[in-house]
Amino acid sequence: MNHGFRNANPVYTSWVVEPLTTQYDLLHDNLAEADDDSKYKQFATLKMLDFDWVFTKKNMQVLVEYLSTIENEQLLTTEQIRILIELLWSKFFFYIFTRAFIPFIIYMISMITYFQWSLSPEYVNGYDEFSVLVALTTLCSISVAGIGYFFVYEYKQASNYGVKVFVSDIWSFVDISSIILNITILVLQVMEQDAETIRQIASVAVFLLWVKMFYWMRLFGPTAAFLRMIIEIIRDSMQFIVMFFICIFMFSNALFMLNANRDPDDTLFDPDLAAPMNSIIYEYLIGLGEFGVDSYGVKDRSILWTYFVLSTFITQITFMNLLIAIMGDTFDRVSEIKEQSSLKEKVSMIRDHIWIVQKGKAFAGYKYIFVVT
Repeated sequence: MNHGFRNANPVYTSWVVEPLTTQYDLLHDNLAEADDDSKYKQFATLKMLDFDWVFTKKNMQVLVEYLSTIENEQLLTTEQIRILIELLWSKFFFYIFTRAFIPFIIYMISMITYFQWSLSPEYVNGYDEFSVLVALTTLCSISVAGIGYFFVYEYKQASNYGVKVFVSDIWSFVDISSIILNITILVLQVMEQDAETIRQIASVAVFLLWVKMFYWMRLFGPTAAFLRMIIEIIRDSMQFIVMFFICIFMFSNALFMLNANRDPDDTLFDPDLAAPMNSIIYEYLIGLGEFGVDSYGVKDRSILWTYFVLSTFITQITFMNLLIAIMGDTFDRVSEIKEQSSLKEKVSMIRDHIWIVQKGKAFAGYKYIFVVT
């Protein structure tokens, strides 16, 4: 019997996994004899899946790439596919956790601590205690080692993906941007550039490090499901976001026109910012429930209160309740496919780190998967 792929090709048009299924009539003695001293007969189904074809050439990479991008996620819960993913995950999880997640945590903590300490006003203004210098040197060394480690890590991922696919991945963009910013900060410190400018860059750098933590939360079942929920809510809310900001711009534009009737010391908005941006921020805050109406009683009182009532009803009451409804629908939909979502996250993580495991060594001796039900 032929097992594995038939006619596997880059467009994945003909994938066939052929399990050998045999049913046995298994007799099982019941330890507690019935009144008539009879014995019970139980039936079990034994399923055997030929597994070693996964390690032939690039079959694993092709399979994982296909499953990670499949649109019909229901296929992932097919018994043979689900068992295969769980078996792969049982090996890949350990390697990803120890060789990627733990090093990232060390790198992140050292990098953030170094930035906070070395860019503090006390240190910048000449704080030179020996113990502090030793600690900062140690943190800097760990951070530089982390930058080098994850630069090589990204290079291997790019080599595995191909540059085109690698560049189009949002997490790869976050990784590369973070590495570039961290290197930039270290170079600027060596060049003794302006501390305020370095802090501005560092604020973005630490932000990206924390963003990356969302990626690593996909390693764990509960947090992976939560992250998937957030992503799906954002996707389902795109139309809402567009319509919401159209309303924001509509009211802010109207208020901006009326603000021209005001004296410089009696404006509707904060005069420290550019007036158009002020009106947008002001209207956005009204949508969130912050009502700055102290100056409504001076000029254009009637039309201002009319805009205020319309704005609160549309942006705060209608749109915010609509957003809650969208979130509820998405929560129900994602909860119904919780198993598929979990498997999809696992196979996606395997795809991202498929090169991290020496498959021949990790799965040595694996040829068949047996399932008894």
